[in-house]
Amino acid sequence: MSKRQTSSSNLKQSSLTSFFTPTTSTTSTTTTTNNKKKDEMDEDKAPVVVAKKSSSPRTKKQSPNVNIEEEEEEEEEEVKPKRKSSSKATKKQDTPATTTTSTSGRRIVSTNVNIGSMLDSDSEDEVFLKKRKKRPDSDDDYNPDGKDDEDESLSEDDGFIVHQEEDSDVDIGNKQDDDDDIMTSFDTTSTTTTTTTTTNVIKIQPPITMSFGEGQRIIISERVSLPAGTPTFTRDEAAKKKLLKGLDTMEKIRLDARAAAQKELEGAPEGDDEGGDEEEEEKTKKKPAAAGKGKSSTSKAAAKVKYTPLEQQYVDIKKQYPDTVLMVECGYKYKFFGNDAEVANKVLNIYSYVVKNFLNASIPTVRLYHHLRRLVQAGYKVGVVEQIETAALKAVSDSKGGPFERKLTRLYTTSTFIDDQVDESNNTLDFSNISPNYLVAFYEDTQIKKIDSPTTRISFVAISVSTGEIIYDSFDDDLLRSHLETRLTHLKPTEILLPPEYKQKQDDGTDHFIYSKFTRLTSKTIKQYCKTNNVRVQLMKESLYDKDLSVSNITDLYDQFENNQETQTALSAALTLDSSQIVCLSVLTTYLKDFNQFNSILKVASNFKAFKISNHLILPRSTIDNLEILQNEDTKSEKGSLYWVMNRTQTIAGKRLFLNWICKPLIDLELIKLRQESVKELLNCIVERVKSIELIGSFLKSSIPDLQRNLSKVFYKSQCKPKDFLSTMKSFQRLSTLLSDVSRLGEFKSKVLKELFGINDEWAGERVEKFRVKVDTTLKAISHDEATSNCKENIWTDETRYPKLVETKAHIKEIQDKLDQYLKKVRKEVGKPTLEYLHQPRLHLEYLIELPVAFKQVPKDWLKINATQKLSRYHTPYIIENVKLLAQHRERLTLLANEAWLDFLGKVGNDYTLYSSMITKLALLDCLMSLAKLGMSAGYVLPELSSEPGINVVEGRHPIVEMTLGQKGGSYVPNSIKLSSAEERAMIITGPNMGGKSSFIRQTSLIVIMAQMGSYVPAESCTMGVFDAIYTRMGARDNIEHGSSTFFVELQETSQILAEATPRTLVILDELGRGTSTHDGVAIAYSSLLYIVEQLKCFCLFVTHYPLLSQIENMYPQNVSNYHMSFLEEQQNNPDNGQYQQQPKVIFLYKVVRGAAKNSYGINVATLANLPQPVIQSATLKSNELKQSITKKIFNNDSNNQFKQIIQQIKELSVNDSKIDQNQRFEKLLSLQKTIN
Repeated sequence: MSKRQTSSSNLKQSSLTSFFTPTTSTTSTTTTTNNKKKDEMDEDKAPVVVAKKSSSPRTKKQSPNVNIEEEEEEEEEEVKPKRKSSSKATKKQDTPATTTTSTSGRRIVSTNVNIGSMLDSDSEDEVFLKKRKKRPDSDDDYNPDGKDDEDESLSEDDGFIVHQEEDSDVDIGNKQDDDDDIMTSFDTTSTTTTTTTTTNVIKIQPPITMSFGEGQRIIISERVSLPAGTPTFTRDEAAKKKLLKGLDTMEKIRLDARAAAQKELEGAPEGDDEGGDEEEEEKTKKKPAAAGKGKSSTSKAAAKVKYTPLEQQYVDIKKQYPDTVLMVECGYKYKFFGNDAEVANKVLNIYSYVVKNFLNASIPTVRLYHHLRRLVQAGYKVGVVEQIETAALKAVSDSKGGPFERKLTRLYTTSTFIDDQVDESNNTLDFSNISPNYLVAFYEDTQIKKIDSPTTRISFVAISVSTGEIIYDSFDDDLLRSHLETRLTHLKPTEILLPPEYKQKQDDGTDHFIYSKFTRLTSKTIKQYCKTNNVRVQLMKESLYDKDLSVSNITDLYDQFENNQETQTALSAALTLDSSQIVCLSVLTTYLKDFNQFNSILKVASNFKAFKISNHLILPRSTIDNLEILQNEDTKSEKGSLYWVMNRTQTIAGKRLFLNWICKPLIDLELIKLRQESVKELLNCIVERVKSIELIGSFLKSSIPDLQRNLSKVFYKSQCKPKDFLSTMKSFQRLSTLLSDVSRLGEFKSKVLKELFGINDEWAGERVEKFRVKVDTTLKAISHDEATSNCKENIWTDETRYPKLVETKAHIKEIQDKLDQYLKKVRKEVGKPTLEYLHQPRLHLEYLIELPVAFKQVPKDWLKINATQKLSRYHTPYIIENVKLLAQHRERLTLLANEAWLDFLGKVGNDYTLYSSMITKLALLDCLMSLAKLGMSAGYVLPELSSEPGINVVEGRHPIVEMTLGQKGGSYVPNSIKLSSAEERAMIITGPNMGGKSSFIRQTSLIVIMAQMGSYVPAESCTMGVFDAIYTRMGARDNIEHGSSTFFVELQETSQILAEATPRTLVILDELGRGTSTHDGVAIAYSSLLYIVEQLKCFCLFVTHYPLLSQIENMYPQNVSNYHMSFLEEQQNNPDNGQYQQQPKVIFLYKVVRGAAKNSYGINVATLANLPQPVIQSATLKSNELKQSITKKIFNNDSNNQFKQIIQQIKELSVNDSKIDQNQRFEKLLSLQKTIN
């Protein structure tokens, strides 16, 4: 035989015109068999494919091989999803499997779906299809060696889907010689023999791969067997027919199973356990339905689906949670059924297969949280269905004859998944690890239903399950929904609850899907944000958005809590929310009812916090993006952002708080100074190496888990393992020791640090002492060794607090003693005084009596459990009885231990407020230390703050660019800036492209943000007042989702700035007017800058390439100045023809100097970009012509009149003027766009 092919390629990439070599095989004998009907009480044994995956690249030897025995022409091509045996003779076309034995002794099997596959291996190709023994505590298959399956994930390149009929049992395929093929044999119970004639073998080179469905493929290897006499086809046609036939058959199995399951879930009648005669049912399947008469046979079969007990459990639970992907525990695996299996196949990349009525997929139990996290991150709601009884307890229960009881115990979504450990091994900023993962509900108050209002009132409540925070706010928003975007940017929700969608007819005749209770603009803003940021959306019932019902829901919820002072305080805090916010809170609590104990966070009044953006420096979404505060604009990662430069925190709690600080700098002058004072003191202590700093540094460097998330697990009693609990409590213990020691040293003098450590504060000192005592008492209650191994049965140092545990342990000890005494009797009986029990933990076997195989005096009532070639292992009737009792008591002990553990967590959770306050202290200390470490950077200075508005920075530097250049060995050119309300308030910045204009204006904004955080800044000196907001209009972008062009977005954002800026606002405008024609762009830029200078009188950095704007300096010489980025010109030699004057070479100096630039030198940039020389020459000539033309056009009388009209219209757009109707403002904005265009 020829050697196997060493590579395979996808059918989409390979041609079916491969080289074919026909050969002839020998005569063979065919054996036909039928399977017996399986017991409906047990789950079928699904075919298990264990494939040895290759770790080497595809260039190594690879040869997926599949033998397909061609069926006879009269054999039926479609496979029913379920076969039943019949006492009648089976016709040839109904034969489920055919086994062919060649002269070489190999078995070749042909079924209606006879497609297998092999994965790559370094040395050889192997496919093992194994039977599994039943595990005692499972409805499912069992691995006899006791080892968990390897992860069944297959890569897309290697993956395949195995579709198997439910009546086919699977044996282990025998591997032949290297030149032989791997065959798959199917067990049979009755046989008939037929003979086939010589078969043609067509070799296909190379192997062909065909995909069908999502991530599903069939690999056809080098040989396809066709019976003699098969009609002649071309090579392409033969291969294509074989492939399509296999695909159609397998697809039919999948679709039939899906259709039957879907009908049941949609309410189709279930099949009767005592249904009609099997023979009649078989006839019904075979008999085609008459055209136009009643239901087809397929429909009748689907309507009479007979489920196994496990399938029925799945169907019942799925009806309760139809939008949830269910992971069903079956012994050592978690299984997916039906559509959930397709989701698992798509997201987890694991293979699926048909068993009975459903498509199936499974994962090992040890990989539960790994795959659970992947499904949740993909946006699915996932439910874990667990076996809540074991074999030992089931044996003595009333339902011992039925399936294991299962129920949904846990639900997860992106906002409620707190059980997983944080993975911070990557370099990108994963905000899901440090952000609170808010779950948000919105409510919009508006009386306008038919048209979109430029302004509206929006309310929201956001709950963080991981930190316990409940954030609320109500605000008036503008046409851009900019305030909504800003809050979404600050909160970064991972899941949003919204009312149902409905279709709305627009004035232009188009249909739009919007959320009920929401305007179109609000709906589109939320949709766009969710789409861009992969936010999960859950639609809620519209009836939940009733205000009266919402108040009733909240009060009913609090009635379920324990009635104490803390609960009453929390209820008062909840009812002080306005009516719209209560609606949002009611929607959230309704949704969270199914998620463990998450609603219990409402019991803590301190969890309620207002989103007071007015108390902080306003940074709209556009500002956060343009200034790259959280992530780099190009790479979308932390590196290259302000957060990357400033963050030196060492705890997860500190990172969360620092993220809040950088998005919400302070505007209270006294608070900023207090923070500066503490940061400066910490920096000096670091330099002087005082004892307190050494203690703080040592603590922060220790391994500190995510205390906020772990405390939430304790509070919710949600999957808090003893090991995690011990780690958390030990961290709390070290924190309490740190607070006490630093307080006792009394080395800090600043107000913030003294309050943090309780220095000279008796009340604070008592609170820290109370915290220390609580932690020490808790740690003494548990055994640290047992907690480290997650053993709940023996974790208590004082077991008398749980008497039932003591009682159950006594029963276990009694049985163990009996078995030990019984061993003495067995020794005498077999004559082996040194005989000891053998235990096999991996096989869940114990108290085995091991004897040599040659031992002949084994009593007849002894049960042989297993054996090797030399040894046999037995259980006596006495051992069997006592081992059964032992298992029952152990299971009872496990249940009692879990109950005791939850009770213990509940008692610890009663002090949630105390523990949470200490985490706040830790986070504050970590952030202050981070700013102190940043202040030690070379060239950083602490700003001097004053009450007078303005900024004076000497030799300031861009913090992000400086750090990036520093890593590459470069340095940043510093620049100074001085703005004040009494003198220069606006800078018009011109200069050559790539000269550093944008970097300069960003530098100034970032220094302001850092200063108002209380941080050191990169400059020689910095004196500034406090700004209330930073607005930016930079770059060019459109908004396709809102149907807005680049220029219209530019007008909208400019309108917002002009409407909201105050004399204490810093406005950054970079190339305003670039979105339209040159003369119209100049008009917009000119009129906007005039309005800023004349009316708003805010601080402004205006970057432009329009030289004509420099004329404004002449109009307001005291308030406006022209600046440009300095450069050097190096004249070039002109060509011989003299008609073309070559552009001078420009050398950038990156320094801001007084005066307006005469040229932008864009053509010089074109030269740097290596544009063709003829293009550059032509552009130079055209540039000179346009300069003269534009100058004439801008300053003619018509243009002056147009300037005045535009200025007046922009003034009238102010949303602060209550006399202007908001609909009129919207119409004027559209009119302005038409005027300019």
